[in-house]
Amino acid sequence: SFVIADWRQIEAVMLPYLANNADADKVLDVFYLQYQNPKFPDIYQVQAAEIFNKAAEEVTNPQRQIGKICVLALGFGGGVKAFQSMARSYDIIISDEDASNILSAWRDSNPWAKRFWNALENAARSAVRHPSEMFQTGRIKYCMPEEGSPLYCELPSGRVLSYPDPKLEIVTSKYGEDRHELTSIKPQWKPKRGETKWGRINLYGGLLAENCTQAAANCLLRNAMRLADEDGWPIVATTHDEIVLEVRDDEIGKAFEGLEAVMLTRPDWAADMPLACELWSKKRYRK
Repeated sequence: SFVIADWRQIEAVMLPYLANNADADKVLDVFYLQYQNPKFPDIYQVQAAEIFNKAAEEVTNPQRQIGKICVLALGFGGGVKAFQSMARSYDIIISDEDASNILSAWRDSNPWAKRFWNALENAARSAVRHPSEMFQTGRIKYCMPEEGSPLYCELPSGRVLSYPDPKLEIVTSKYGEDRHELTSIKPQWKPKRGETKWGRINLYGGLLAENCTQAAANCLLRNAMRLADEDGWPIVATTHDEIVLEVRDDEIGKAFEGLEAVMLTRPDWAADMPLACELWSKKRYRK
């Protein structure tokens, strides 16, 4: 049988953890309480309560669903279209006006997120303007060692992300306004016919937040995989934040215990991060 474990809401936890400020810590407190006692309101209820201006205990199931969509769609700077797209995946249709109001309410109740996006972008730009200097915001650092080198993003684990050929360029917006934009090469697996050079991507704050959040979550996964391997558990697959074992049916109970233990073993850089995981077993893998 397959034995599968994944972390609960890992990106929603990782983002405020990387921001590392008092407002973001209040979001982490929600996870701490809920993971310790399932009777406490979860993050989706809490977010809905702030959006609809009511107590978390009074949030209805449809309102909780809106809170869930906000957490999933808006943490990386997503706008109205991103919110509506995520809502459609839950069979919810929301007008532009309602989506805009919900977006504004979520950002008002999570000011740390916008500050973090802006701080990441400013740190990355500063690193490009001042080669060889390190710039940090929250638990994230940026540095461009010298002129012509990639822009590097150092994660709390010490792992490094690379942005090749970073450039600060003046671009004109669709409204006719000139602004500085930080870009880097964007490798493409399938370039358009006739293209003879790599495209470029805008390194705005929301994208930088998404990159470091997903990469840091992957650092947790790598740590858990290493521990599982050391304990002799046969990993046959991973999917995003899941580890998949294949064990004999009489080993399922023991595999549950072993896999949960490694998933909840925090590396030093994440020693105080709230973590919880879910486990299940099936003859066939499902997603």
